[in-house]
Amino acid sequence: MKGVLAAIGLGAVKNVPGCNDEIKSKPEEKRETTFEKIVKILKKNFKINILRSGRARTIIIVEDQHMGDDPVQGWEADYNKVNTIRQTTGINTIGLEGWAGHAADQMRGYVLLNGERQFVAKVLSDNNFIPIPLEEMTLQEETLKNIIIWTFLSYFKYRHIVMHNNGNDRDRKFARTYLNACTGLCERFRITLTTHVPEKILRMPAFREILTSVCRRANVNLTNLTNFVNDPLPNEEVLIKIRRVRDDYEVDRRSKVFAQRIKSDLKKGDGIMVVGKEHTTIVAAHLKSMTDWNIIVIPTR
Repeated sequence: MKGVLAAIGLGAVKNVPGCNDEIKSKPEEKRETTFEKIVKILKKNFKINILRSGRARTIIIVEDQHMGDDPVQGWEADYNKVNTIRQTTGINTIGLEGWAGHAADQMRGYVLLNGERQFVAKVLSDNNFIPIPLEEMTLQEETLKNIIIWTFLSYFKYRHIVMHNNGNDRDRKFARTYLNACTGLCERFRITLTTHVPEKILRMPAFREILTSVCRRANVNLTNLTNFVNDPLPNEEVLIKIRRVRDDYEVDRRSKVFAQRIKSDLKKGDGIMVVGKEHTTIVAAHLKSMTDWNIIVIPTR
């Protein structure tokens, strides 16, 4: 027999499959999860921070800095970023800071946008995206009222510096910037200003109404506020109290609502949410406690 095997070239072969040894099966290749695919794709285009992994669904938090028309970090750069995510991952459901939804717009009778307004408007006009409003209507309005009063008082702070403390061009620029911000917010909020003279704005009934509600919220006496506006050396405590209320509404309360709304409205699959960088830590903490989603953050540059 050995001679026959040798004659046909098998004499030296001892390990013939099916004869003496077991067939060794090829190990199965590990399948890539959807999350791993998303991470691989995102890493090709962005710096990312993974806050939680190993779950079935994923939320991508895109930070923006509300930089307006800045060519590098402005609203167009933010739009290009989310469009790249949509095109490369197929994720097109997107939560938007600065918008309370179509129902809120209809109740008000106009569209109210805040945050990176041009970016929000661009996404809302792009049918490739499915938008989720992250703002709650009343909280959005009360937040804007706080900001209106804070910017108004900040104008007077820098005007005092210019008039009484030898302020420089930088202080004059700050004063103009805050006054323009205040009047711009009023116009967006449908508060008709018949004048842009600050002392006259202060006496307007519609403005006075907002001023009174914010002062009550901040525990600021209106007499002290009037003194702040008129005194050459105003009491900074007034501005500090208004700012505390502003930060509580603008960052803390809204961040929690952002997490609640994306959890509620992102019914299935993966999603994107775009928020200012000051919201990221609080939003992520709430999402960790409310959901079992993977959390990826694309930070600002």
